[in-house]
Amino acid sequence: MILLVSLFGGIISAIVTGIFVTPDDFSVILAIIAFTAGSMLGMVFNWAPAPPKSKTHHIIYEPEDDDAFDREIEEALKSEYD
Repeated sequence: MILLVSLFGGIISAIVTGIFVTPDDFSVILAIIAFTAGSMLGMVFNWAPAPPKSKTHHIIYEPEDDDAFDREIEEALKSEYD
């Protein structure tokens, strides 16, 4: 993929500079190499490790706390919508 992008980038830059200066084979090859090296250096310098996975938190519902749980839910919803 990087080689394909570098190839097209070098050809496009050679076409754009061809408006002002007649490009020869060496300048087109040099443009492709420059795009390849720039892309590789950009990937190396901007490389970041994958972010660590966050711990998932679970709510544990215990049936013996049914009344207290319902009361807390009602209080939370009542204060939010009143």
